[in-house]
Formats: sequence, structure tokens, C-alpha cells
Amino acid sequence: MVATRVLLVLLAAAPAAALDVWFFNNHSDALELFWDPSDGSPLLPVGTIPSKGNLTQTTRAGHAFVYTDAAGDAQRQVVEATTAHVVMLSSRGPDALDAVFRNEQAEPVDLYWEPPSAAVNGGRRVKVATVAPRGGQQVQLTHAGQRFSYDDADGVRRVVAVDAADAFHVLAPEVITVSCALTNAPKQATLDFEIFPAWAPRGAARFLELARGGFFAGVALHRVIDDFVASFGIHPDHHVRAFYHDHAVVDDVGRGVRFEPGTLCFAGHARHTRTTNLFFVMPGASDAQRAAFGAEPWDTPVGRVAPASYAAAVPLLNRTSATAPWGTGPDPDKLFKWGYEYIDRPPFAGSVTRLARCDVAEVRPRGKFPGHGALKGAARFLKNRLSPKSEL
Repeated sequence: MVATRVLLVLLAAAPAAALDVWFFNNHSDALELFWDPSDGSPLLPVGTIPSKGNLTQTTRAGHAFVYTDAAGDAQRQVVEATTAHVVMLSSRGPDALDAVFRNEQAEPVDLYWEPPSAAVNGGRRVKVATVAPRGGQQVQLTHAGQRFSYDDADGVRRVVAVDAADAFHVLAPEVITVSCALTNAPKQATLDFEIFPAWAPRGAARFLELARGGFFAGVALHRVIDDFVASFGIHPDHHVRAFYHDHAVVDDVGRGVRFEPGTLCFAGHARHTRTTNLFFVMPGASDAQRAAFGAEPWDTPVGRVAPASYAAAVPLLNRTSATAPWGTGPDPDKLFKWGYEYIDRPPFAGSVTRLARCDVAEVRPRGKFPGHGALKGAARFLKNRLSPKSEL
């Protein structure tokens, strides 16, 4: 009888604006849902929703509902017309976590929640957010094992299962290419990196952030040693170096990716110390040496030098000697402290290759390209002007 009263109250307010809103209980326990009249009147019970169950309520935009979460805190949800008529009831209980979804594509991405079975919402996925392009993020309160999906730029539907070990997820195709021009090489010879977000999502996101922000322009490959590694990532500007020194990236969970010739990885020295320093494996590195690269938990590859570029561009890089006491090459600690005056004067002047710039090969949905939206608008304008209904 109470639930009927709630229904009548809601519909009487604005029958034309009635919505069927679907509430999903994302808690591990059942919860009681109440309607809040928002006028000081007592809360009115709507119903009990079992764990991972759902309840459909006829209401309208602007109405508020209240429930008590696993921590004993009251939670208030206001129905919005833009919520696709779905309200996820989640809380910071013992099994809740913040899942981060980062869009590394060139267009906004619609993020959907995937129901656990066909019995929930008829098995239809539910839109929870539109994530902005080129590093936009959506933080979603959810639980381990929950599944979300999106359609990538190639039209492929990709499903992401939230992992309790590391709930940071990159929304992107399998590989993103970043092309870097070199200061001492022909224009057509570029050092191309293939970034694999699934290998190390946080590291991949940092690399793409640096590339899109112009960080690599003028950055030196301060160590290029055959049978070992090529290192880069110390910025010419002191303020930029200092900023990133204080903004390290949390370590990724290792995915078991092996170090092979050309493998690209951030360089760290302890847990959660990856900033901007990177290295890739040079030709001739031994099996034992490559195995040693992956010995620490922060050694998680983010990509590789593209095979064609590895064959064509890597031989063009100016080689350096090892750092003292094993050689006379540039010392990265001194480069970080003293800046590029250190390598712009003898004995290193002119001997170090630099990256001129790095560009991300932005991936757009099929059929789209820069200016696509403007051309679509122009097409609609012409169609309206030239249609039979036109007064012209």
C-alpha cells in the first residue's frame, strides 16, 4: 500500500514526464530504497532490492531516493533525465573501489555497464558516461568483477572486467603509434613507437600524455649503447623536470610481457618512481640482460619500437659511451641537475641525437577525420536548402 502511495504521488506531480527508472543494487547485501519528498516530509519506503538485484520505479527527473550503504552512511540519488533511466546504487563498502576509465582515442567514447546476466535489464548494456577524448577520464564507483564496455575507433566492442589488483583501464585500440622525428636523420626516417595500453595502462597513459603535450620536443637520447639500451626522457627545461619529478606514476601490475629487442619501458629505481625517463632495448642485448630488465615490479613495458623503424631509424642514432666508471658517456644525474648546457658543451657537444617532435597517430572512428563534424553540418545545411520542401 505504501509503494502504491509513492507511485501515485510521483505521477500526480507531472504525468507527462513520468520515467521508468531502473535501480541496480551493486552492494553485497540487500538494501531498502526510500523516496525522499524533499519537502521535510518523512521518507517513504519503495522496496527491498537484493544484492546484485534490481527494482523498477515509475518516477520523474528531479526526484530523490535514499538508501543506507554497507558502511551505514545514508546515500542520496537524484534522478536525472540524462541517466538513461538507470541508477547504480554503489557505496564505499569493504568490496567497493574506484575504477578509472581513460579514453586515449581522438573522439569521445560512450562507456556502458554490462549486466551480469540476461535477467538484469534484459541483458542490455547501460550507458553510464561519455568519456572525453585524448586523456579524458571517468571514475566509476563499482566492484571487482563488474564489466564495462565501449566501442573503439575501429567499431570493435571491447569489454573491460574491473580488476581489484589495478582498476585503471585505458579505452583504446590494441595499439597506438607515436612517430618521433630525429634531429640528425633524414626527414622520412622517424623513430616510431607502438604503444600497447593493455601491457601497462598507467605507463601507456603517461607516455601518450607526454607525447600529446609536446614534452619530447628537443629531448636527448642521452644514452645509446649497442648490446644494451637507448635512454631518453630528461626534459631541457628545469621547471618541467621538477614538475614531473614530483608527479610519478603508480606502478602497473605486471602482465608477463617479456623484454625483446626494441621493447620500450619507463625507468624507475623503486616502487612508484616512474616519471618521464624511458629506455628501449638495443640490438645485441643478451637473453640474460633482457631477463634482468624485468626483474623489478616497476619494469612493465609500455610498447616497443615499431619493427620497420627499429631496422631503419635505430642505426641512425648517435652512439654514446657508458657512464663512468665504465665509460665516458653523459651522466643522466648531471644532465637532470645541470640541464642541457651539460651536453651542449665539450666533450658531448653535437654528439647526442635529439627528438625533434613526437606525434600521436590519432585514431578516429571509421569514416571520420579532422573536420568531420563541420562537414556533416554543412551537408545537413545543403540538404535542407536543396530539399523539395525548400522555398527556393
